[in-house]
This record gives sequence, C-alpha cells and structure tokens, in this order.
Amino acid sequence: MTAERWDHTATLLPNGKVLVAGGNDGKSELSSAEIFDVATGSWTATGSMATGRRAHTATLLPSRKVLVAGGEGAKRLSSAEEFDPATEAWAATGPMAAERVWHTATLLIDGKVLVAGGAYSDAPAEVYDPVTRSWSSTGPMVNRRHSHTATLLPDGKVFVTGGETLDQSASAEIYDPATGSWTATAPMQEERWFHTATLLPTGKVLAIGGYNGSYPTSVETYDPATGSWWTATVPMPIGRMFQSATPLPGGKVLIVGGFNDDESPTYLGSSAEVFDPANSSWADAAPPPTLLAGHTATLLPDGKVLAVGGWFDSFSSDLYDTGSPAGCRVCQGDGNCTTLVCEDWNDCTVDNCDPFSGCTNTATVGETCDDHDDCTGNDKCDNLGECKGSAITGCGPDAGATDGSTDGGADSANDTGVDGSTDAAAETEAGDTEIDVYAVEEDGSEAEALDGSIDTGLDSVSNAGADVTLGGGLDDSAERSSDGCGCAMVGS
Repeated sequence: MTAERWDHTATLLPNGKVLVAGGNDGKSELSSAEIFDVATGSWTATGSMATGRRAHTATLLPSRKVLVAGGEGAKRLSSAEEFDPATEAWAATGPMAAERVWHTATLLIDGKVLVAGGAYSDAPAEVYDPVTRSWSSTGPMVNRRHSHTATLLPDGKVFVTGGETLDQSASAEIYDPATGSWTATAPMQEERWFHTATLLPTGKVLAIGGYNGSYPTSVETYDPATGSWWTATVPMPIGRMFQSATPLPGGKVLIVGGFNDDESPTYLGSSAEVFDPANSSWADAAPPPTLLAGHTATLLPDGKVLAVGGWFDSFSSDLYDTGSPAGCRVCQGDGNCTTLVCEDWNDCTVDNCDPFSGCTNTATVGETCDDHDDCTGNDKCDNLGECKGSAITGCGPDAGATDGSTDGGADSANDTGVDGSTDAAAETEAGDTEIDVYAVEEDGSEAEALDGSIDTGLDSVSNAGADVTLGGGLDDSAERSSDGCGCAMVGS
C-alpha cells in the first residue's frame, strides 16, 4: 500500500477494485484512501476524507458510492461522508446523532444502512437514507454493546451477537426493519467480543474467535429458523481475536491471522485455517507471508482474498489463492451478488451481476441464435430472451425414414437412424462434452482428476474448475452450476 494502516476499512467496488480508507499508522488517524486494482495488482492513492478516522465503518450503497461513518480521530466522531468512485472524491453527509466507535453498519434490503452500537454511546440505533443523505433514529438495542457483529439474514433482518456489554457479552438480538424494533434471541454459549460472525449458504450464522478474558476456541452456529445455537464438536485449533473470516465459494470459511497473548508465539498473524461447516472440520491453509491481525480481508472476483494492513506489517497487502474457481460469485443472504460475474447460459441475453439487484438479464432481440432444433430455420432471439425458429416444411420425426422406421431427431444418446439401427455414440442435443474436473485442496493445489465425465447442462458442481466463455452462452468445455441465488456460478 501507499501508507501504513490498521483499524481501516476495505470495500469491494462494483468495478472489482478495492477501496481502502482511513486507519492508523502508529502516529495518527489517517484521512487518506487508496484503491487496489486487481487487474494490475497495483495501489493508487485517491481522494482523502475530510476527517482522519479509525475503527469506523464503510458500506457500499446502491448508488455505488461508499458511506463511511463514525470512528475515532482527534476525537470520537459522529460525522459521515460518501466516496464517489466515478470522481474519486468525498462529500460530507448529515452526521449521526451520536459519536460511535467500534460500531456496525449493515446495508438493508431497501438500500438504507443500519448503524448500531458503538463504544462511548448509549444512543439508539440509527438508519441512514442515501436518497436524503440523512439519519433517523430507530429502536434502541436490547443491550448496549460495541465490538460486536451484525449479520444480514436471508429474511432481511439483522442479527447481532456479542460485543462488550454490561455482563451480557454472550447475548444476541435481532433487528426487524419492518417494525424498527429489536428482539432478544438465544445467547451464545460463550461471551465474545472482537470475534467474527459469518453467514453460511444454509442461512445459518457461524460465530468464532474473539475474547472474553481468554480466547475461546469453541465454534458456534446459530439457526434463525429455530432461534437456537449449536456448538461444533471440533473446536478451533487455537483461539484468537482480531482475525478475519472470509466466506468462500462452496461454503467453507477462511480464517486468517489474529492475536492471542496466551500462546507462544504471542501473535498468530502468520496462521491460516479453513473451516468446513458441512462436517465441522478444520484444515490448515497456506500461511500468509506477513503477520496479520487487525487487518481486512476481501474476497475478489477472481476467487482470491486480498489481506491488507494490520498491526504487525501495516504496509502489507497479500493475495491469498483460495483454490476457488476464478469468477465464482458469492451471494449475500438476500441473494445479492458480491462479485461481478454472472452467466445464465442463454445466447439471447446479456448478463450483468449487480451487487444490489443480483443477476439481471437483458434480451438481445433479433440476434441470430441456435435453438438446437434441426427442423427450424432462421433462428432469432425474441423479446423474452428465447431463441425461436421457423418450422421447416417436411421436417419431423417421420421425415427421411426410408424403411418405415422412426427417426427420433438424432438428439438422444441412443439415436434410431434411418436404417433402424441404434447409434449409441450419437451426442445429445446439448452436447455430452467430457471435461476434467479437479478437486481443490485446502492449500489451493489441484488433486487428481475426479473419475467420470461431466455432462454439460445436467450435473452441478461447487468449488470445481470448469472453463467458461463469458457473455456468449455455453462453451463446449463448460458446465452450469446453480448457486441458489438466481444465476449460475462461473468457474475457470
């Protein structure tokens, strides 16, 4: 990076670049910001904030701007400002009603931002409206807290866990945007602050790490459907706080760095592990080249994770190859894309992956296409994004059979030909293309090829590499794989 920093923020922008803002360099709070360009692997300084700040929040808005709020500078801050990637300039917005440090900010489904908690503040939660650029108070939390987590659930509610409170650091509560009210839910088994909470593909929430006078190693999962917690039988190998937890395509979670002064060495910044919620297991991952704690970790569109700054090597920026297929997108609980690649495998649409509206498809009316029907011609895309052709006279199931047999159209694996014989080698209409799929080890290396071919259009896969031609339909070496968010994941 161009500056040392910790207690900063990192935000993935819609163009795939990463905005890093604020933090502390060991001397003072920073107003500077910089942008990482994934394509070139380089950092560039951008416009500075009006106020230097650390322990603030940064939230990507539907306008593609970034809202920064609160934190601590020369004093505790209630101010907020927006960054416009188009102009690379910052503009002040209305201030919050209260100064907040180590609070949370959560983008709601309606595009507004919920800010809750914070050190030195007993003010109610607040909601920011990007349209009016103003704040309004909402219901007070059940428990005052800071250094907690806030997770947007699939139903649009916000789930808050732990944090430093008045003897309630295991507590949890849920915010309902429809009513503006908070409701207590089942507490965690252990108190935690400066921990992480990660939304899993199942809709459950994984809570790990943190501090409570010691460093808990237990792994807890909250199920919003039942309002209850479950503790995994296999704990985290070493407890830690100020770690990062990044959800990976395929459902695993990458844990990097952290701090534990009960261990030798004291700092765990050089460690990385992967947790698999499917079987509650841990696996070592390749350690980062620099010590990391109090850093940020951002999943990039190419499947890598960008780890930036932190207490120990504040200039550092490390790219971690997770072994996830490039182009895979991750979906938030509300079904929004968080990376920028989408493919619906339709030649008659142009596909866009938007961080707020998800995958959108625009019909390419009148474009030439192939409906894969030998008995139609002049195939064109219609206004519904479907490929339609005009019927060819005299072409049909019985056409061309000279011995009275029926020709099934030569579109099945066992195709009855004009002489009545069965051609077991004929391809399916979709094209039974065989590709090699490689399992990905936790260290990112490729294991042996899996036995068996993949039938494009029939099989689904997560976290396996398949070649894809973007923007032009299904390539012979590609496969489709539903990720449950309205469009397919893309691998390379």
